[in-house]
Amino acid sequence: MNRIYAADINCIIDSGSFEYWYDQMPPERKKKIDAFRPQKNKLLSLAAGILLKRVLENEGIYAYEIVEKCAGKPYIKGREDVFFNLSHSGEMAIIAVSDKEVGIDIQEKSHFQPGLIKRVFSESEILQAEHIGGDLDMLYTGLWTAKESIMKYYGKGLSMEPLNIELDIRSENDLHYSKDLYLIRKEISDYQVTICTPCADFKDVSITDVFKEKG
Repeated sequence: MNRIYAADINCIIDSGSFEYWYDQMPPERKKKIDAFRPQKNKLLSLAAGILLKRVLENEGIYAYEIVEKCAGKPYIKGREDVFFNLSHSGEMAIIAVSDKEVGIDIQEKSHFQPGLIKRVFSESEILQAEHIGGDLDMLYTGLWTAKESIMKYYGKGLSMEPLNIELDIRSENDLHYSKDLYLIRKEISDYQVTICTPCADFKDVSITDVFKEKG
């Protein structure tokens, strides 16, 4: 059970679509959506709720309670066989679901200033990135998603110092951190995605558009 779903908030931007999906959200998700003031943030929160609803229903889970553990990482109460992780950036939300612990991060392409690069990447990582070359903004965005996915996998967030997460960058799509974990790279247009997982078969998983999925 390894799947990835994505949602573009432009599919729910009109009031009719927003209300249709909002009405299907559980009370705790509605509370999160209502707490946001910028409409874009409301849309991203709703998109995350839609992804979670769809992915759990696909696993036959219709009634559930979400609990947060370390660093606020969410889990399904009473289920040790289903793990998920959510992320959003720009106008996209994404979810990974697995029967093993998982972390996922999505980031829209950003420009990395030299000062930021030195704060989050080691000298070795910078040298490896420069050796690969190409679109360095896209590469650094992808590398940042890799570090974020690791932090989210462990449920520690930024309490894990990004500079201390040392990546072995063999190529743009061949990243290594731990012999026990895989860093799997995906792309959606100008968005970079990395999944941190102990499951090798995530490599063959494509990203499903939740609004185009049948059923």
